[in-house]
Amino acid sequence: MKKTEKFGMFGSLGLAALMFSTYIGPGYASGTQTVSFYLTKGSMGVFLAPVVLGIITFFWCWLTFEFNRVYRPRDYKEQFSMIYRNPVANKFFIFMKELTSFGQLFVVVSAMISGAATLMKNYLGIPMLVGTLLFAAAVIVMTMQGTSLVAKVSNVLTIVIIGIVIYITIIGIGPTWEGMKSFVEAGSQPEDYGFTKFYAWFVIINSVANFIAGMNASVPYCRENIHSRKDSIVAAAGNAILCTAATIACTMLFSAGMPAIAEEPLPMVYTLRELVGAGAWVQYLYFVIALAAMLSTGISIIYGMSERWSPVVGAKLLKNSKPAVVRIAVSSTMIIACMLMSSFGILNLIRIGYPILMNIATPVVFMLLFVTIPYRIHKDKKDGVYPGMLPEGQNG
Repeated sequence: MKKTEKFGMFGSLGLAALMFSTYIGPGYASGTQTVSFYLTKGSMGVFLAPVVLGIITFFWCWLTFEFNRVYRPRDYKEQFSMIYRNPVANKFFIFMKELTSFGQLFVVVSAMISGAATLMKNYLGIPMLVGTLLFAAAVIVMTMQGTSLVAKVSNVLTIVIIGIVIYITIIGIGPTWEGMKSFVEAGSQPEDYGFTKFYAWFVIINSVANFIAGMNASVPYCRENIHSRKDSIVAAAGNAILCTAATIACTMLFSAGMPAIAEEPLPMVYTLRELVGAGAWVQYLYFVIALAAMLSTGISIIYGMSERWSPVVGAKLLKNSKPAVVRIAVSSTMIIACMLMSSFGILNLIRIGYPILMNIATPVVFMLLFVTIPYRIHKDKKDGVYPGMLPEGQNG
């Protein structure tokens, strides 16, 4: 008999938290990502762009979460192997997935480390090198504990982040309201910032990769915690709503400082100090949210990559080592590489690295799944090998 589906609220909300806490990392928490991708595309970047991305995010997440639930892949490589069965397509798309996953690792985690070290230096006076080492060590320690701790950390950090975002929005909306209103009513266009409308929307749509940044970590999470269609829907809706709402909160605040704020490496700090006139303790609240956001992003991305590569390294290079040792070795190697790249600085990494990564990854690797996953499900149902139709115990 088929396995009975039971809705698990904690599992679905935990996945939404994992996805959201990955998105909320260095570019978002600092504000650099939000300004660069949305507000430099004109007035539509304040409300329209985030809403469009939220809708795309919901359907993408629902589709992939449901695929992960039914097919039960262990990591992102196995996920793509299940989607693409043709030998040529299999090799090509797995190569592209690996390429973009490493790109995400090096660009996003490096930006996270750079941003965290910069914040610790600005707020606590900790030297950049020391801050970098402390932050990297925290990511490794939490990542090596596996799915359970990663999920718990994401849940806690998401609650902290949402609470502080709401508070900052409440105190900031008054002082920035007129500036935001003027920016929206001015009706500025992408051409005002050197972009064509087509390219502006191309960049905006491709930036959906930010909203789904936790995709790799979601694969092993779904295998253990997503058990019903409702789980998939609630998790997808939760992530889309959280990402969209948090983004709009920031675009509203930051738009009051356009265009000068586009040159700031930490737009949120600029907003609090120059536009809101917040006191020192509010700025320290932001420091907490920023570190929490960057930490959650680093944990999620390193965890997703560790789940993919620890079995490979354990089987080929560290055959007699314990799983924990292998995980530490893999995570440490990745963090060290990201630490070296973080020297480029958060502004350069987000302005240059993010667009290159997204313009390659989003159309070929992510958006194509809107076609290839439904095709795989349809084909497997037609051939009678769809896991959801098989007796319990025969689908992984």
